[in-house]
Amino acid sequence: MSEEKPKMRPRMRLLLGLSLAMNLVVIGMVAGAVLRHGTGDGARHPPRNSGVALFRALPDADRAALRAHLRRDQAAGRAARREEMQALAEMLRTDPFDAEALADRVRRHARERTARAEAAQALWLDRVRAMSDAERAAYADRLSDLANRRWTRRHD
Repeated sequence: MSEEKPKMRPRMRLLLGLSLAMNLVVIGMVAGAVLRHGTGDGARHPPRNSGVALFRALPDADRAALRAHLRRDQAAGRAARREEMQALAEMLRTDPFDAEALADRVRRHARERTARAEAAQALWLDRVRAMSDAERAAYADRLSDLANRRWTRRHD
C-alpha cells in the first residue's frame, strides 16, 4: 500500500513564493551595492565630476567641516525650495498661462542655485588656502589618484 504525500496548502505555497522573492531582492540589493561601492576594502568608484573629486580628496577633517556647513545651508533652504516648487506648480496651473513669468522665475531659481554652488566653492577655496605646502601637495596627490582611478576604470 502506498502512502499519499500530503498536498501543500495554497496559502503556504504563496508564503514560500513570497519568501523566495524577498530573498532574491535582498541578494540583488547586496550584489548591486558591492558592485557599485566595492567590498568595504576602501574601494570606491571614482567620482563622476571634478567637484565631487575635489571634495572627496580633501582631508577627513576638512571634508567633515564643509559637509556640516553645507548641511546647515541645505536644512535652511529646504522649506524655501519646497515653497518655490509649489509656486512653480501654481504658475503652471494659472489660466491664462504666463510663460514669461515662469521663465523669469526659473532663471531666478538658476541664479540662486549658482550662488549656492559659488558659496560652496568659496568655502572649499578657504580650506585650500589654509593648507600648508605639504598638505596641499598631499591633497593634489589624492586628487590625482582619483583622476587616475577614473581614467583606468573607463579605459581598461
